[in-house]
Amino acid sequence: MFEMKNETDTTSTKHKNEDFFKELDKDRCEKKCEYAVLVSLLESDSELYNGGIVDVSYRYPKMFVIRPQFFIPLISLLRNAALSSLSYRRELSIIRDRECDLTNFEDNINTFKESFARNYRIASDRFKTAIEEIDKTILHLQKTKDALLSSENNLRIANNKADELSIKRLTRNAPHRTRHARGYKNTGRKANEADDSIRYTRQRTLLPRTAQEIPRGGCRQTGPARRPALSRTAQRPARRLRAPKEVIAQLSELKNEILCVRGNCDTEVDQMVLPFPLLADYAVILDGERLIYATHGHVYGEDNPPPLGDGDILLCGHTHVPKYTVHDGYTYVNPGSVSIPKEGSRRSYMTLEDGIFIWKDLDGEGSICAAARTACCKKQYIKRRQTWRSQRI
Repeated sequence: MFEMKNETDTTSTKHKNEDFFKELDKDRCEKKCEYAVLVSLLESDSELYNGGIVDVSYRYPKMFVIRPQFFIPLISLLRNAALSSLSYRRELSIIRDRECDLTNFEDNINTFKESFARNYRIASDRFKTAIEEIDKTILHLQKTKDALLSSENNLRIANNKADELSIKRLTRNAPHRTRHARGYKNTGRKANEADDSIRYTRQRTLLPRTAQEIPRGGCRQTGPARRPALSRTAQRPARRLRAPKEVIAQLSELKNEILCVRGNCDTEVDQMVLPFPLLADYAVILDGERLIYATHGHVYGEDNPPPLGDGDILLCGHTHVPKYTVHDGYTYVNPGSVSIPKEGSRRSYMTLEDGIFIWKDLDGEGSICAAARTACCKKQYIKRRQTWRSQRI
C-alpha cells in the first residue's frame, strides 16, 4: 500500500517520517498488504531520504520510504520481486506436491498390499474348495465305476446262467416228469436225459392226397416257408426235448430269407434272440396278380377273414392241421405243423412253387393243394392295402 505525506515551508509544526511508520504498518496489516511504501516530502534536508529508496524494515517489516522521484523505480523493483516470489511459490508448490505424492504413494502401496492379501486369501479359499469338490467328484466317479463293474459282473453271471439253462433243469422236479420217470422204471426203460437236438421220426399216418380229405383243427404257425420251421415248444415236457439253441442258430443263418409273422405265443423275449423281425401281425405277399395275406390265425382266420379280393389267399396256421378250402372270393390255406401236428395229421409244411401250394411231410413227400390263379389288378391291391391299414389304425 502507498501513503503520501507533504507539508509546506510555512507550516508551523514540522513532522518527521518516523511519526507515520507505526500507523502505516497498522494499516498494512489490517488491509493484508505485503508491502507498505511512504512517499514523503518531509525532512527535505535529510540526506538519508534524499539519497534514494530507504528500507526501514529493520523497524517495521516490508516498509520503504521514498521521494516522489523514486516512485517508478520502486514500482519496478516491487514488480520484479513479486514475479520472483510468484516463481518461488510455484516451485515450492511443486515441491510440496511431490512430497505429497511420495506420502500418498506409500499410503497407496499399503492399501494395495492389504487388498492383494485379502484377494489372495479369498482366491486361496475358493481354490481349496474347488480342490475338495474335485476330490468328491473323483470319489463319486470311482463309486460309479465300481457299480458299473459290479453290474458287468452280474450280467456276465446272468449270461452264464442263461447259457447253462436247459429244459432238463427247468423240468427236473416237475410232477409230470416224475410220473414219466416212474413209468419208464416200471417198464424197464431208461429216461433220456440228453439236452442235445433229437432226431425227428415220421409218423405212420398217410398224408391226405386231396383237399377234401384234410382234417380240420387249430395250431400255431409263424408263416409260409419253403423249408421246415422248428417250433418253440420245448417247454412241454410231455413231448420229446427240443434244442432251442440249435434252432436259433439254424434260423439266424437264414435271416435274409425269412418272412415271419407273430404267433400267439411269441413275445419280445423271442425277438431278443433272433436277428430277423418276428413280431409283425401279418405279411402281404404279391404273387403275380393275387395277394397272399399271411397271418397266424388267432386274430384273422377262416371264421374271421380280413378284407380280401377275388382270388386272394388267406394263409394261416394256429390249428396245426393242414387244410385247403375255397370260399366265396378267397381261398383259405393252412400248412399244418412240423412239431405238434393235431387230429392225426402228419408233420407237414407247405411250399409255393410256380404259383402252386404243395403240402410236404418231413421226408419231402407232398401233394398239390391248389394250382388255380385268379386275376387281381394292381389298383385293387392298393385299395385293399389301404383298407387293411385303416382297420388296424
